[in-house]
Amino acid sequence: MTSLLQSDARKIYEKYVDEQSRHSIGLPRRISMSITQRIDGEKADDDIFNEAQEFVYHLFKLRYFDEFKQSLQYKRHELDVLQSNFDLEDLMYSQDLLPIIMEVVEGDSDRNRVQFVLAVHTFEDSSDVTDSDLESDAMAIYERYISLQARMPIEISDVSRTQIESLICTPEGKPCRNCFGTAKKSSISLLTRKYRDAVNGSSSFRDYINDLHLSIENTIELPFLNNRRGRGDSHSGNSSSNGTTISLPRSNEYLERRWNTSTTSTTVTPTINSPRSSRLAEVDELGRYRPLYDNSLVAARKEGKLKERLRKYVDKNGVREEEMADEVARSIIADVIAST
Repeated sequence: MTSLLQSDARKIYEKYVDEQSRHSIGLPRRISMSITQRIDGEKADDDIFNEAQEFVYHLFKLRYFDEFKQSLQYKRHELDVLQSNFDLEDLMYSQDLLPIIMEVVEGDSDRNRVQFVLAVHTFEDSSDVTDSDLESDAMAIYERYISLQARMPIEISDVSRTQIESLICTPEGKPCRNCFGTAKKSSISLLTRKYRDAVNGSSSFRDYINDLHLSIENTIELPFLNNRRGRGDSHSGNSSSNGTTISLPRSNEYLERRWNTSTTSTTVTPTINSPRSSRLAEVDELGRYRPLYDNSLVAARKEGKLKERLRKYVDKNGVREEEMADEVARSIIADVIAST
């Protein structure tokens, strides 16, 4: 089994990690060098590609997931989920569906559970925080919902509380990212049992389903001229044979610095002489400059991620105004094109 593991690891390395391979995914230098050393030292085991796999997951999430959620395919998937035996967790992370849950949830304890689930989800999903920030966020959740002096307590056993405390105060000096995992799952299970039928029968939920169904029926997918993954796009030359878009190593290394939560400062040398190329920005049909990389770190972080996430679910006026402005702009552009 060891021999087979070494052989499989080397095949994966030669195809996707080796910079000379035409299928190379352009991993950051720190990650690729770590894999190379373990391959050369015959020390490959079943977790050798875990860090690279997690990096690629975050890359796709940051670059493509928001765009995918606007697609017709995602709307069809959402409709299938909502018309099946869904968990309340499927609805909690949507700023459109969360208010429907809050309409039927009764009692301060259950409302606290909803907020606890959202806070833990944000905590687990954060990818650009230091160990110090991770510890600060973990303690904020603990003091607000778990401790004996919690301001918004949720019902939890002493055994679970002790387990959470041990996972926050680890020998390594930083909390485990899944330290609230058990409490989160039990909260979701309890809320689902109590309120799924109420949500499914609410008029707001049925209206949302009907609007989604009409949106799917009335949507006509047209080719997007500025689609960076289109055939005529220069970026499409960076795709492997299976259609996966290969990202620019320098952009990947920027993401790696953003995603890596280690407090140790690591110098990353960008790959200059890369055989691949990619556009880092484009101008969309409304004439707006649109980065094709994550540039969220350009703006100063003024408040905590948890507060930002909760505000996202509550304050939607700005989003609606922006959508209306886009629609007006598109109408004007369509009139100009039609007249010429």
